[in-house]
Amino acid sequence: MKLIGTTTELTKEFKRLMLNYNQYLWTVAWADFNFELTNLLVSKKSRIKKLCVGLQFFGTHPAFLEKFYNHEGVRFIEQTNGTYHPKLYLFRNSATDWELLIGSANYTSSAFSNNTEACVLICSSDKSESDFYERIVEFIHEQWSTGKILTKEYVTEYAKRKRKVKIYIPKLPSKGSRRPVFEKTWKEYLGELKQEDYKVRIRFLDWVKNEFSKQGQFHKITLNTRKSIAGFGSGEKEKHNVDIGCFGSTDPRGYFKETVIKNPEIITAALSKIPNKGEVTKSDYQNFIKEFKKVSKQNELACASRMLCLWRPDYFINYNGKNNNAMCKELQVKKTKVNYETYWDLIVQPFINSEWSNQNKSMPKSELQIYNYRVALLDCIYYKWE
Repeated sequence: MKLIGTTTELTKEFKRLMLNYNQYLWTVAWADFNFELTNLLVSKKSRIKKLCVGLQFFGTHPAFLEKFYNHEGVRFIEQTNGTYHPKLYLFRNSATDWELLIGSANYTSSAFSNNTEACVLICSSDKSESDFYERIVEFIHEQWSTGKILTKEYVTEYAKRKRKVKIYIPKLPSKGSRRPVFEKTWKEYLGELKQEDYKVRIRFLDWVKNEFSKQGQFHKITLNTRKSIAGFGSGEKEKHNVDIGCFGSTDPRGYFKETVIKNPEIITAALSKIPNKGEVTKSDYQNFIKEFKKVSKQNELACASRMLCLWRPDYFINYNGKNNNAMCKELQVKKTKVNYETYWDLIVQPFINSEWSNQNKSMPKSELQIYNYRVALLDCIYYKWE
């Protein structure tokens, strides 16, 4: 057994393993292309027995898909609940002659050149539990059996969509600053929420969800209820005991109010571009904005983000004058830079890529309710009373 802690040593050992063993069984979150070890993999592709590669966040290079999508030993993982994150490399000649590399390194250029990675190399001659090898093989088989075989059309579409994805990584906070929410664990995120504030918001979100489920489309909802969902009017507050002021008031937004009252089909058309469940992409958001711009020539991001966070509270946070100061400060972006075009990259992406936003849903019912509304509820953390 051996610890590998430098990229030089990692590359050296990986080359040795690829050359000395005739079967590769791997599971990795992401895979790159056109670096030294990938070129070696192409030359040794007949040795691939079972290789599982994740596709989340477009972390796998399109060229890797292009080269291996039709290889019978390669499967790709599209995990929508949580993040597919293993890095496990089994090299074997037989059940008694094998080596396993397991640790933090993905099959990427950065992992083998610039990153700080730590891996453990385990050999068949090392002392281990009697069924250790069988359990490793079983784990890889389970991943491989749940993976998918890609089509040429999928590979082409993946490459197109990846080109449109701009990965925004906020700067690190200065020494002594509080850790930003997007870096926290699920338990830490829960600890940040102000209990009474999130309960009020959950009650409102539950009510909105129920109204959407009953009518299906925004324009089919009765006028008074539409107005309350949109953030103005007061009739539903007393009737349903919900606080329509949650996620910001839109009362000063004349063009938006007029649209909600007279032309709500515009809002329906915009929301229809955002799937009501499953993955939401930047392209979906951009299509939403194309429709929402019909409300007004002015930037109505506060109104747009309110509707987005009510429609998909697991992806979007409202952005308005009550929460944008604290939010932008923590994300280290200038408020003047946040608009229709940048909202996804600068505001949404850091949160949906955070650890707490990609949890396994086997959690207590009380936490699951919060999880389903997790991004919208960030308003509890950033909202500042005047």
